[in-house]
Parts: sequence; C-alpha cells; structure tokens
Amino acid sequence: SNTKGGAYQVFFAQFTAFDHCPNFLVSGGKDHINFWTEKGGGLNSSKGIFGLVGDIQTMICGASVGTRFVTGALNGCLYVWEEKKLEKIIKAHQRKINCLHSFKGGIVTGGDDGCVTVWS
Repeated sequence: SNTKGGAYQVFFAQFTAFDHCPNFLVSGGKDHINFWTEKGGGLNSSKGIFGLVGDIQTMICGASVGTRFVTGALNGCLYVWEEKKLEKIIKAHQRKINCLHSFKGGIVTGGDDGCVTVWS
C-alpha cells in the first residue's frame, strides 16, 4: 500500500510490535505523529492526540516498547503513547533525539548532545 502521509516531512515509519493494538504502523516527522491501520487494501491514518500532556513537536524516531509506542523528539524528550494518545513526556537529552531502538529490557537512545542512554 502507498498513501500520502500529509503535508509535512516524514522522518520515520515503524511497525508496532503488539497484537492488541489496531494501529499496526506509526509514522512521524515535522510537527506530527500518525497512527495507521490497514483497511480495504489501503492505509488510513489518525493523528496522535497530544491533549493537555504536551505541545505538538517534531518526532524524529520511534519504536514499540511493551504495550506502548515511544517517540524521540526534536526537543530532546521521549513521548510515550498509549495507542494514539500521549501518556507522558520524559526529558531524555539536552538536544534532539536522533535514534531510538527497543530491546527486551527497554530502549536505547542517541542524541545530538553526544550521549547514548539505556532506559529500562
């Protein structure tokens, strides 16, 4: 399937690793995050809901962690998502989070601040 992700640049697209969630793909980029489902051979997206938890940010990277999805942002924070709703924000780096990878024990992040951090 192929579809336009929106008007803004897309920096990552990642399959989710959990079966209970109807969103099987997450993408993010300049000032957005989208949660995707497959329907009728096509892709349908829903925007992430930031609510009162935080302001819209540019999302650089993301990965499934347990039953949640975590994104790394331009502002150096990790955004923790429960399905498509923002649950919490964690200050992780002094500058942009360039990469994040999940593993059985948690995640590892790398930032523009030159730090690599393991989160469990």
